[in-house]
Amino acid sequence: MPIISNLASKLYTQGVNAYKTRSINDKEITLQIDDLKDYYTNGDIVNGQVIIEFHEDITVTGIFVKLKCDIGTRVFFDERNKRGLLFSSTDEEKIAKHNLRISGSKRQVYRQDVQVFPTEDLMKSRAKTYTIAAGRHVYDFSIKFPELGSNGQALPPTYWQGTFQDNAYFYCEHSIKATVKRSSSFTADPRMEKTLTVVPYFDQGAFETSAMKTISDIFELSKGTRVDVQALVPDYGLPQSPYPIPLQLAVRSYGVPVTVQNICVSLNRITQWNSRDIRRQKYVLEDHKSVVLGVVPLNQSGTILDLSDSLQNLKITGYSTPSFKHELLSVSYELLIGITMSLEGCAYGAHNAQLFELKGPVHVLPPALSPSLPSVHITTQADIQAQGPPPAFDSKAEMEYTNDLKSGQSKRPYLPAYQE
Repeated sequence: MPIISNLASKLYTQGVNAYKTRSINDKEITLQIDDLKDYYTNGDIVNGQVIIEFHEDITVTGIFVKLKCDIGTRVFFDERNKRGLLFSSTDEEKIAKHNLRISGSKRQVYRQDVQVFPTEDLMKSRAKTYTIAAGRHVYDFSIKFPELGSNGQALPPTYWQGTFQDNAYFYCEHSIKATVKRSSSFTADPRMEKTLTVVPYFDQGAFETSAMKTISDIFELSKGTRVDVQALVPDYGLPQSPYPIPLQLAVRSYGVPVTVQNICVSLNRITQWNSRDIRRQKYVLEDHKSVVLGVVPLNQSGTILDLSDSLQNLKITGYSTPSFKHELLSVSYELLIGITMSLEGCAYGAHNAQLFELKGPVHVLPPALSPSLPSVHITTQADIQAQGPPPAFDSKAEMEYTNDLKSGQSKRPYLPAYQE
């Protein structure tokens, strides 16, 4: 028994050491991509080579290349008062001190696999393992992005939020990975992975032929004076720069003429992600970010006003994450049109002006990726890491919050979320 025990311990130690060595040794395997693009889209083909170099013969079951997309979320929970806290994953001492647990969820959107070794001729032998001679070997591969994800929807874009806002972060990451699958379970498989930036395909033809949908509401400017505001937007979605947004806007008053003083058009991005607390209770968390597309000063009066000509140059500048929906993470948008109006000829003038907000859900399309168009910058994991660590834990604020809980003064939930 001692001999068997010592042998098992020795094999286990060798296996662990081999795993630690080979998992960080990038000289054994290299993943090389031909004509690496800044952005990929659905249907694109990735060509490249897997290069391996060993100083001794190795026995493998195969060499594989995998193209995949993962969506994940992560939240830190405090066991004492069962609420989320703002912590960095590097604050190990604070995590241990405050009995924090990490709740994470991860889903795979798609996965494409190709086998680059053994070749078809070698596979005819029906061998379970194959020996590769020592030295340098190069294997070509070609792998294609799917047209749709496994859920039947369009591929989600690369998306990363790493600031631990609302005590959590989330991501959508596309990557390509090469693995040398060794025959021994005690030896780690050499592997190398690279992230790829993905933007869904922009169908210009579908956009140009899209029907228009109506967003409307009725407001009461004063007693007996109702104003009907109606906007038309493409049902297929809003394009990104350099294309202008084909927005039409009309105002109709019932009773007396009104004066429209200015219009402000904004786009509100709503990010929702799912998570579970330490009691496995499910939550849906939200993050909002609003971007002003344009402010148009006007001074038009009448009972029927067509304001479409004043909104012809509105554009979504920069890069906005395209709309997408997944069971774990989704990004949606809301169009907000603020209209400042007053009664025509009112003695109080601007003091009588009121701001009315027309809003409705819209779909934001991917940017048109073309060499002739300006490039866009998409936030990736590397950008988040370059921003530095998230804010440190505020022990004073935590103590004040805990005291408020005990005294019954605090009514806010332990997570900025609503239960599903």
